[in-house]
Amino acid sequence: MQEHPYILAGNWTMDDTNKKITDFNVSFTMVRADGSDRHTHEFTNFKHVSAIPIILDPKGIAFIGMMDIKSNGNDKWFGVPITVSIGMQFNTISITPNPKYTDNDFMGQPIRGVFTSLKDQTGTQLMITKPPA
Repeated sequence: MQEHPYILAGNWTMDDTNKKITDFNVSFTMVRADGSDRHTHEFTNFKHVSAIPIILDPKGIAFIGMMDIKSNGNDKWFGVPITVSIGMQFNTISITPNPKYTDNDFMGQPIRGVFTSLKDQTGTQLMITKPPA
């Protein structure tokens, strides 16, 4: 019998100052498509592991870092290597934690999301997606 896939819903925020991420947090709920195994995850304490600055580019960007991950509000994994990819025109984000550091909890799959808004350091809106009418 094949397991039901997970559905994810949640939020993420990212702040940068002088091309360095100063804050990056991810919080979401996972539940199987049949409604079972509902639980939450929080990714916190982002640490950029490269000396190369992160420059948001409308053509897309990928970068690596490390984060701590909670499950159902409890500390679970620390210093998990992650890869983050931001798609063209800032429409999508993909966050992939290294499965070796998470007991393969995410089954090697990325956590995907969409942008609803993007602001620069001064708070000026760079992009906003409007919901369908």
